[in-house]
Amino acid sequence: MLRPLFLEPVRLGLMVLAVGLGVAVVLAIELAGNAAAGSFHSSMESLAGDNDLEVVATGGVPETVLATLVTEPYPLRISPRIEDFAVDMRTRETLPLIGLDLIVSSTKRRWKSPCGIWKIRRACG
Repeated sequence: MLRPLFLEPVRLGLMVLAVGLGVAVVLAIELAGNAAAGSFHSSMESLAGDNDLEVVATGGVPETVLATLVTEPYPLRISPRIEDFAVDMRTRETLPLIGLDLIVSSTKRRWKSPCGIWKIRRACG
């Protein structure tokens, strides 16, 4: 099976080149896919933050919910965000609108409860 290949060195060289090129293309596609997924994750993290909990409510989150979250015995980073749609009056095209509070986001403030970070029970006792 291998003997005919060695009798035709040009054919052998082209075959090795074709296999190497195929492997290189598959690797390049895999790396490009990983880079695109990483870029998407990074852009979503910059918009949404790397928070573990997202509180969503129609019309906004009530302040009582925020007060409850602040008193929890966990270090929380609160980053407000508004998502809605805007309409371009000239073309009647609907566009996504995302509002971020960049002042709060730039401070990267973490809220700590009065009970301390490591207390797990609700009553801080």
